[in-house]
Amino acid sequence: MDESGIQLGVMMGRSSEGTNFNAGNTNASAAALMKQYPDRFRALAAIEPRALNAVEQIEQWTSQDGFVGVCMDPGWSIPSLYPDDEVIDPVYKYCEEHDLIVSIALSPPICKDLSYVDPLHVQKVAQKFPKLKIVIPHGAFPFFHTAISVAIFCPNVYLLPDLYLALPGAYMADDLVTAANYFAKGKILFASSYPAVGMGQSVRAWKSRKFSEEGLRLAMYESAARLLIRLLNSAGFLHDFPGGTELQNLVLRLRMIMASGQREKTHVFWIETSKKFLADPFSHFRPLYVVHVFTGLSLSYSR
Repeated sequence: MDESGIQLGVMMGRSSEGTNFNAGNTNASAAALMKQYPDRFRALAAIEPRALNAVEQIEQWTSQDGFVGVCMDPGWSIPSLYPDDEVIDPVYKYCEEHDLIVSIALSPPICKDLSYVDPLHVQKVAQKFPKLKIVIPHGAFPFFHTAISVAIFCPNVYLLPDLYLALPGAYMADDLVTAANYFAKGKILFASSYPAVGMGQSVRAWKSRKFSEEGLRLAMYESAARLLIRLLNSAGFLHDFPGGTELQNLVLRLRMIMASGQREKTHVFWIETSKKFLADPFSHFRPLYVVHVFTGLSLSYSR
């Protein structure tokens, strides 16, 4: 993480009936790592959505410091579940009521067949629970075009195409970049799918794509700041950032407040700080980057 310039990692575990990938990616291991490095990690609690005590598990893990949502692989349940199966509704309802992020992984290797990757199932969830924050690791490959449309028409759905924008020759990658530059601005977030792809490799690959300045800024910072504002607050990102100058830290705090939509606080903060800095501070500031840590989110600071 240090070599890639990553300041904060958000881990995703696995707790699925139909895979042996669960080993080493448990909620307990994530909690232990957050305890060891409290300033460097947060996590989404892994659940088996079919479990009768799924909501109790969510309540148990998210009551602990550092857990900011849940992640699931419904296609790996036994038998496989579509994301909009009503058996998962209690999970969605609880997470919506408690402002928790829900990660629904959609990718051929983690589904029974391609019908379970179809993002239209996630659209139904997003419409049924309109305040639920949903992220889709792997971007619902190979249904990128449909996934982009779902993200455009559902304000609460975000795509994490991770390695499919990092690997050379990945087809449809240009379509994702075009979407991020135009119709799906702010709905496609930078990701790496580490350790399948190195964090540094992903950063370089994404920045080499033909993003517009605004599209790249939204993908790698601003849209994630809005999605993760509660996470950023809990992680102390409204305080001075390690290694940042006084100006950079002031602007970082302002951007976090702006991302939260708290206009009154933004106005008060700007009045207080403008006495020190009369020039436009944004010309001196480069934003945070959001990266995917084993289908998880993380933050890094770039100057």
